[in-house]
Amino acid sequence: MANPFDERLTVRKSSLINHPLLKNTITDQHFSERSREGRLVAFMARLKSQVGENQSVRAIAVDERTAVLIDKDGGLTIAGENQAVFLEENDALLSPESMSSGNPLTWDLNGEAVRFFSGSSSVDFSGKSLTEWNFGWLGFWAVQDGEFKVYLN
Repeated sequence: MANPFDERLTVRKSSLINHPLLKNTITDQHFSERSREGRLVAFMARLKSQVGENQSVRAIAVDERTAVLIDKDGGLTIAGENQAVFLEENDALLSPESMSSGNPLTWDLNGEAVRFFSGSSSVDFSGKSLTEWNFGWLGFWAVQDGEFKVYLN
């Protein structure tokens, strides 16, 4: 988050996970145990700079020994021992406030830059789908001058 254009921070398309329901979606693994929240928001900001306005940027992050299973209609199941986190930018029309090479990221949008939901295999995902991203959002993630923030509903 200190420099979203650092050469060690790359966003690229994967041929491994290539599904129409995952368009403009970043996936990450070993998530919580490695405290990758800020890194993932920086990835999302970079992707937003590539896809532009009017296209939502999203992310799915899973913890170790956990998977998100997606059926052909976009229905979800979380399998495994830990959590999965679903993120979506809150307003596709608004880009990060400050994102330039060598400078800290600011993607705050009044504390509502990216909405999040997390769940485990014990969560009932009936009616939730990647076609709609209709989660019961728990709150928001934001970045102010390179500092990661969480705002709960």
